[in-house]
Amino acid sequence: MMRSIPHVIAFLLLILLVACGTTPDGGLPFFQPAATATLPGPNVTITSPPDAEAAVRAFLSAWKSEQYAVMYDMLTAVSQNAISKEDFIARYKEAMAAMSLETLDYEILSVLTNPYTAEVAFRVTYHT
Repeated sequence: MMRSIPHVIAFLLLILLVACGTTPDGGLPFFQPAATATLPGPNVTITSPPDAEAAVRAFLSAWKSEQYAVMYDMLTAVSQNAISKEDFIARYKEAMAAMSLETLDYEILSVLTNPYTAEVAFRVTYHT
């Protein structure tokens, strides 16, 4: 009788393993994965940086045509907080008068644009 108990236990384990087999579609009968939600496709937006060369060219062009108020309006808020519009205009007019400026010319030498900053090198020639 002692030998029959291990045989019965082995038989029961075999039946249990067969019962835990796979379903006809190849899945496990006790585990049905939930349907997974699919993510939407990526939305790609490319934002171009401002044209630094155009901004400097506009500033220098306003300077050449003595449009000092336009130049002041192109300054950043930090720069505008450092000097009033009237003082800015007066400073440029005084400098032009002090050097007896008749005309000026400018030349863009190079432009370096990075994701967060830009640098524009230029040369100004004063004709007195």
